[in-house]
This record gives sequence, structure tokens and C-alpha cells, in this order.
Amino acid sequence: MFAIGVPSLISADNSEATIANGISTTTHKLFWTEQRASMSAYDYFNKHYGVGIEIYKHFLPYSQSQKQ
Repeated sequence: MFAIGVPSLISADNSEATIANGISTTTHKLFWTEQRASMSAYDYFNKHYGVGIEIYKHFLPYSQSQKQ
């Protein structure tokens, strides 16, 4: 809870709009806890349900070096 939950909550509260990999997003989605959760969810659903959304995997993790 304190290692991920609290930092994620603080990140969500301080979130701002930004662009990453040419996609409009928020700074909260770029935060490491959210990227970790998104990657875990993708891997789980791909393993158990074969979603195979390769384009999704291409955009994760968001490249923070391309923030504008």
C-alpha cells in the first residue's frame, strides 16, 4: 500500500496533460507505478485470453524522453 498506493495517489493528484510517443496522455500515466500496472495487465490478459494487442505493447512503457 505505502510502496505503490500512496505514490500513485500523489501522482494522480498532481497529474497534468502531456504528450508521449505522439499520444496525448497525462503525467500520471507516465508514472512508474501506472506503467508497471499497465504492463502487468497486458501480460496477464495476453497470457490468459490471447488478446495479442501488439500495438499496445509498442506504446508501453511510454517514453518519458519524448514528453513535450
